Amino acid sequence: MKNLNKLCAPLLALWLVGCGKQLVEFPFDSEASADAASDDLGVTGDAGDGGADAPDAVDGSDAKDIAEDLGADIPPDTVDAIDAVDAVDAPDGADALDVADVAPDAPDVAPDVADVPDIAPDVPPDVADVPDVAPDIAPDVADVPDVAPDVAPDVADVPDIAPDVVPDAIADVPDVAPDVADVPDIAADVPPDVVVDLPPTVTATFPLDFAKDVSATTWLTATFSKTMNPATLNDLTFTLMQDATPVAGTVTFDQTTNTATFAPLLPLGIDLAYQATITVGAKDSANVAMAANYGWSFTVGDTTAPLVVFTSPIDGAADVLITTHLTATFSEAMDPLTINDLTFTLLQGLTPVAGKVTYDALTFTATFVPDAPLGLSLPFDATITIGAKDLSGNALGAGHGWKFTTGACGQALITLAATDGFAVLGGATVTNTGLTLITGDLGVFPGTAVTGFPPGAIIGAIHAGDTVAQLAIAALTTAYNEAALRSLCPVTVSGNLGGKTLAPGLYKSTSSLEISSGDLTLDAQGDSSAVFIFQMASTLTTTAGRQVFLTGGAKASHVFWQVGTSATIGSTSSFFGTVMADQSITMVTGATLTGRLLARIGAVTLDSNVIVLPPL
Repeated sequence: MKNLNKLCAPLLALWLVGCGKQLVEFPFDSEASADAASDDLGVTGDAGDGGADAPDAVDGSDAKDIAEDLGADIPPDTVDAIDAVDAVDAPDGADALDVADVAPDAPDVAPDVADVPDIAPDVPPDVADVPDVAPDIAPDVADVPDVAPDVAPDVADVPDIAPDVVPDAIADVPDVAPDVADVPDIAADVPPDVVVDLPPTVTATFPLDFAKDVSATTWLTATFSKTMNPATLNDLTFTLMQDATPVAGTVTFDQTTNTATFAPLLPLGIDLAYQATITVGAKDSANVAMAANYGWSFTVGDTTAPLVVFTSPIDGAADVLITTHLTATFSEAMDPLTINDLTFTLLQGLTPVAGKVTYDALTFTATFVPDAPLGLSLPFDATITIGAKDLSGNALGAGHGWKFTTGACGQALITLAATDGFAVLGGATVTNTGLTLITGDLGVFPGTAVTGFPPGAIIGAIHAGDTVAQLAIAALTTAYNEAALRSLCPVTVSGNLGGKTLAPGLYKSTSSLEISSGDLTLDAQGDSSAVFIFQMASTLTTTAGRQVFLTGGAKASHVFWQVGTSATIGSTSSFFGTVMADQSITMVTGATLTGRLLARIGAVTLDSNVIVLPPL
């Protein structure tokens, strides 16, 4: 063992010289062994200090001689290394720089370091490389193999030998502060990641932001990133504005899809911009509020072509009045400039019929009024062309045409002249009980008495015994006589009209008429110009709760009741038309009328009724 120590001692000395002042400890069997090796080599310095200040330089030839005297077999490479190394830091001035490089055995030697072949192929500067012992060593650190694979810089990793090492020491201790190698499975108890409850967000909307040509009847939706608290989604947290004007609507929430819906109460305006907002008042199921308001905008447009939904006369109508006014009603508001005699035409065969065209923006209805009465018993073709456009510029999808035939039995309107503006007109008196409401003028002549206003109310003028009332009574007499003398294609009726449906025309009774066992329906059959005239020699009576219905385009202004004596409209009845009685007219409690009550000679008696002049 002593001989072996003597052989290794020179090598150890050589290695210590190459390392300079780097402290590295090797675990010898005993301190005595190290001392023996030192004595044999003549080294008087401290081995722990790397021999940097040894007074006697270690000579390579001496080391070789020692080894030969001991009879040891020195590997060739080792001998070369020993021979090549001159004294390092020797006091006698021996030069440590430009150390001889043994080329065949050490091709990659760092400057100023003797190259030991096949022992340290990849050594950082100023570090002797120990073969197969520490392949991956940080600078200035001796590496011990397979003992501490993850070593921080400047720390030799020797497990289980030096558990508590100061910086630049050799042992790696588990759970050491930063810059110390980490040993797995030692710090297993790591606090779990903290879970943060993120605020909800809006992930999708309809319409999309900046969308154009959105339908005026659209419902808005907003879909959220997580389950929401339904109580926080309402018309305060989901709002819609048209500029500075709030849009009224109802808000609902679907928990299955996390989607809130805003349904406007009325259609949105065409060609207007809207702004929708979900406010921070919207919260998720854990009552976490949105981080910020979410807004988007869109513009309402119209890409749908308009349609003609109703015409008068209807397609295929017969016996149409020769003085008829043609009408066409559209599915939406139209551009008035595109509704004219070029887009609304009437032909008799191939001959155009001259007329004037008007448009009613409230009812979306265009009207064609012929300049002269139409020919009797002739076919006609009416057309709305594709030149007619809606307010968004959408043209009619296709031209709309319809046909009709005039007839000898079509009735003309009764001429009311100066009576036209009166809702109530009496010859003797007009009396009222209760809260009657009259829309239109009220007059009496030659009588002058008007009573019961108030409590009754009139939206119009009262003419009691004045010239206006006098002219109205005169016009009433003319109109009454005109209706009584009509004789074109009369249809004879008598008794009860309740439960019947009647087409336009002249209906004549030589006695009285009543509406009692059922309601009466007047069907214009698609001709809004159709006229209904009822002649009776005696009375007209409706029982309590009876009604008159208008269908097929029939108008209250085109219905006339010529009564030979007096008329009574039963309580809560609903009646239509102009009633022209030779004597008197009575409306029982709660009855309503869209039309006129005109009594030539006698009185008009009212009781908590509603009377409204009929629209044209």
